[in-house]
Amino acid sequence: MVESTTAILVLGMHRSGTSAAAGWLEALGVNLGPYLMAEDPTQPKGYFEHAEIVGIHDELMAIFGSSWDDPRPLPEGWEHDRRVRFFRGQLMEIIRRDLTTQPLWGAKDPRLCRLLPLWLGMLSELGVSVRAICVMRHPTEVAESLAQRNGFSAEKSGLLWLRYVLEAERHSRWIPRITLRYGDLLRDARTESQRVAQALGIVWPKPADEAGAAATDFLESGLRHHESVHFDRFPPPLRRWIVSAYRALKPGNSTSEDGQAILDSVHCELAPYDSYVAACWLERIRNIGLENTRTRALLTELESQFSQSQVDATRARADSEFAQSALARIKTELAQTQSGLASVRAELASAEISLVQARTELVEVRTKLVHTDDELTNIRRASTQVTAQLTQARMDLAQARGELETVYRSRYWRITRPWRTFDTYLRNGRRRRRERRRLRRERKHQR
Repeated sequence: MVESTTAILVLGMHRSGTSAAAGWLEALGVNLGPYLMAEDPTQPKGYFEHAEIVGIHDELMAIFGSSWDDPRPLPEGWEHDRRVRFFRGQLMEIIRRDLTTQPLWGAKDPRLCRLLPLWLGMLSELGVSVRAICVMRHPTEVAESLAQRNGFSAEKSGLLWLRYVLEAERHSRWIPRITLRYGDLLRDARTESQRVAQALGIVWPKPADEAGAAATDFLESGLRHHESVHFDRFPPPLRRWIVSAYRALKPGNSTSEDGQAILDSVHCELAPYDSYVAACWLERIRNIGLENTRTRALLTELESQFSQSQVDATRARADSEFAQSALARIKTELAQTQSGLASVRAELASAEISLVQARTELVEVRTKLVHTDDELTNIRRASTQVTAQLTQARMDLAQARGELETVYRSRYWRITRPWRTFDTYLRNGRRRRRERRRLRRERKHQR
């Protein structure tokens, strides 16, 4: 651990350009740690978030029944809750191990906006000098991005944006900070580098000329898929609060008394709505529970249909094998009949009556062969239909399993684990009893 270190905390709402800002800091030589989250289709350049820190943040918020997309405020004084001590110790160990190894380091996770009181206390205890970069993006662009990635409504995204930016601004008033517009960073990273360094009183580990190529390659304007200057997507009074907060958070305004007064006013006006937001959130949780119940019922039905399809397919294969065996026997008999007929023809050259009888027998055999071929054709057609049904059933099952996987990753799924375990135990018992009855029926049928 370096004796004297400075931390740059990247604050900002999800989809606000915080990943671009963190990647830009890394290009300038700021240490972000060795275990960064991997990129994905929604963030092709990467998140630049320490994977262990993000996991701890999620678990910490979960003990208060919250998550990153929960617009409700955390309980007053939550950072002093005894349950937080364990997570605090984990975070301090990661900071010592991975981040304070260099004089200038940074941490980026949008959840920092909500968890800033805990971090400021930890860094003070560690003797780390703290700076903050508040990344700002137009709230309509954030809402459009969240609608595309997560399917969120404009109302929910607007509430989340307000909660994140208000708490980040409120808790960072006592540390050196600067507001960084996402669009300004994309347009002129060099100028922003100088402005941020001057405002925060820091020197970048890498000169701007040396880091310029890497930063320019990273900050591609083509990755910005949404641009807007309007607020029409948000209904009143949410629109008025968002407009006031956004204008107060222009570069330089958030540190002024007037800007802070506006933000405090928005915070006070929003407070009475927190109980309404909480009620809506609980209603959403209940709806998810009902949807999970319907999903489980549908999955059970699909599994039953799949099992029946497997039984039908097994029967169809057995019928097909039987038909093929019968056809082979008929072909063998036909070959034998034809051989005998050849002998009869040679022997009955002088016997007209015997020849007529042999021809009659040959016609009968051919008739049977035609009937057998027709039956085989029908069997094959039925087998094809059964195979198609089985394929459709498997596709339906794969889709159901995909939906079930989404359910498994939800917080509700973890909460209801004891009930599921008990339910699984009951269903396994019923399955074993059905299996025993099926085996008894098969043995009885075989006897």
